[in-house]
Amino acid sequence: MGNSQLRNPGAPQRDVGERNESLRQVQDLIDDGTPPSPIAFGGVLVIVGGGALDVHLLHHLAASGAHLVGADGGGDAIAAGGLVPEVIIGDFDSLIDADRWDARTRLVKLSEQ
Repeated sequence: MGNSQLRNPGAPQRDVGERNESLRQVQDLIDDGTPPSPIAFGGVLVIVGGGALDVHLLHHLAASGAHLVGADGGGDAIAAGGLVPEVIIGDFDSLIDADRWDARTRLVKLSEQ
């Protein structure tokens, strides 16, 4: 597929300037004294919270190349399904043990939600 062809013609396309502005907005949200840490993914992004989860669907999405992100306790929900999220974001108030995740995935702590 050449650079001029769209990967998903039905999806809205954004130029580099719009993407950079979005990243700046994410950086502005992180104000707890740590350096900004933007998160950017290409393709399908699956954000999992702490609610009910269809494990078979999650495995299908992951096998298809989707990026798994846990929102607080959603990281534990992904792990309970036998997978590891690429990143866990939140204030970690509902994450069972944030320390055990340090070596397994990226953690992005947000001080206010």
